[in-house]
Amino acid sequence: MAKVREVRSWYAVRALYLADHGRKDASCIRTLLEESILVFKSTPSSVAAKGRQVAKQQQHSYRSVRGEMVKWKLHQVLEMLKSQING
Repeated sequence: MAKVREVRSWYAVRALYLADHGRKDASCIRTLLEESILVFKSTPSSVAAKGRQVAKQQQHSYRSVRGEMVKWKLHQVLEMLKSQING
């Protein structure tokens, strides 16, 4: 029996990131959210796992001007879309 090869297509994941300032008393800090749209190529059978992986790879951190560590963490995957792009 011949092995069926899945065709890879372009997809987009819409992800929401939350800033964590690392403070125990965060009541004085506004909650910061950032929405990103990331494009990736995947097979239909692995699109959910690949989309989440791509979104998690965009988590990052840095030191603020006040010397505090700010971490942008994946809060939620909002949506996965199949792109109309061919190629």
